[in-house]
Amino acid sequence: VNSGVTTGRSPSAFAWPADSSAPGLQASAAAGRDEMLPLLTGVRLHYITFEDFLETLSRVYGSYRSSTERDKLSLLDASERRWTAASSLVYDKGALVAFIYDLTLRQSGRRETLADIYPEVLQAGRGSRHDANELLIKLLDKREGMERFSERFVQSTAEIDLTSVLAPFGLEIAGVGSTSRIQVSRNLNKEQRQ
Repeated sequence: VNSGVTTGRSPSAFAWPADSSAPGLQASAAAGRDEMLPLLTGVRLHYITFEDFLETLSRVYGSYRSSTERDKLSLLDASERRWTAASSLVYDKGALVAFIYDLTLRQSGRRETLADIYPEVLQAGRGSRHDANELLIKLLDKREGMERFSERFVQSTAEIDLTSVLAPFGLEIAGVGSTSRIQVSRNLNKEQRQ
């Protein structure tokens, strides 16, 4: 199926329709959508526990942390190189970025989730002749409070410091190295309990 989406220098690295004809966008969909949406749906439908969800993300974070290129490539650059040295980095970093985006959406006054905005992602690319990366970056950044999300997590080469990113959401990293895991903090405020 030809979506009409054109790409710039690299394929989009967050999420896009898997049937898009733009090169590399399938990897992006797998990273953002195919990893996170089934996990979120599994928790919502009680097929998996929240602890299972966090355990899966802990394994993804461990794999991300083991990549020597995690602080050398932006998510856009990793997706461009996914068929070479950065193959697992695009999936790991894409899933972590989707997780962070979902948490940030949930914290907003609108209480949206990644699942809520995914139809908008699909619609944005339908019939468009614009650069897929630019469309997604605009979409990710357009919500109030998210204006610099893409700059920080999609376009930057900086390593994702999950410890500091998770703290406002009542989550923390326990342990070190390969035994580290994401868990709910012991001292939650009222907003974090919701």
